[in-house]
Amino acid sequence: MIRLRSLGECVIDLGGVRVGPESEVLFALLLYLIVERGHRVPRARLIELCWPGESDERARHNLRQGLYKAKQLGAMIGQDAG
Repeated sequence: MIRLRSLGECVIDLGGVRVGPESEVLFALLLYLIVERGHRVPRARLIELCWPGESDERARHNLRQGLYKAKQLGAMIGQDAG
């Protein structure tokens, strides 16, 4: 279960692991995925939001790493080739 607390302390709780705004990109990535829960989010959209100034190759690498980290922390993120 992922729980988002937005009143008072803003934190994403991944079953005991807390991700706060100090984890800037991971927090933003998870927050956007929570807001869009149930909708397909293209990788290009996540790259555009989280790594707008990076080269395409670097941004795709950063996205893979961010999703990997989120899954390691317990986020259940469905993926496909898009």
